[in-house]
This record gives sequence, C-alpha cells and structure tokens, in this order.
Amino acid sequence: MTIQRITLFKAPQESVDKFIGAYETLKKNAVKVPPFPSPPLFSFLSPILTSQDSKPYILSLTASATSPDQRNQGYTLISRSEFKSLEDMKYYDEECAAHAQLKTEGRELGIPGPPLVVFYEV
Repeated sequence: MTIQRITLFKAPQESVDKFIGAYETLKKNAVKVPPFPSPPLFSFLSPILTSQDSKPYILSLTASATSPDQRNQGYTLISRSEFKSLEDMKYYDEECAAHAQLKTEGRELGIPGPPLVVFYEV
C-alpha cells in the first residue's frame, strides 16, 4: 500500500507556471537523508557521510494547473504525490530540504498558505 496526497493551491494565475517549475526542481532534489548515528564528537562528518546515503523517497510527483471551472472554488494549481509510507510523508512535511525550498518559493510567488492537503492510503 502507498500514500496518495493531493495538494490544492489558490495561486495567482501569473505564478502557476513558475510554481509548477518549482515542483519539477523538487522532484529532482528530494532525497531522504538518514540520521547520523555517531557520537557528537564526529558530527562534523555527518553532511559528508549522509549525503552519500541519501535516496529519493517520493514515488511519484506531478503538478498542474487546474482546468477552468466554477467548481474549482478558486484553486488554480494541484499536485499529486505518492509516498511509500506515512513516515515518508511526515519526513516530506517536517524534514525535507527540497520541500522547504518549495514552500519558500511559493511564498515568494505570492501563493497564500496553507494549501488544502488531503491524503489516503491505496
């Protein structure tokens, strides 16, 4: 079973294409960095050692403008993400540097937050 996540944004029309591009960057850069289990004495090595073990963890990711329709209720952009587990989705929300960068870009593009997020298990 996997976790499907749908995220809806009320993005200004002029920001939609740029934000879709930011999602493409996220798709390329999102990796799960394992924790470094060594004593604090060697913590300076953590970025070097963990970057070698980082692995993609998002199974699929798409983003698109919504089709013009009154039923959209102002939502102009949709993304669909697929994760192997709830743990991976939690990592995405709380620890993923690429997702943090996407949020920053969204704010810079004037996209109000938080978006509408729903997820379900398949």
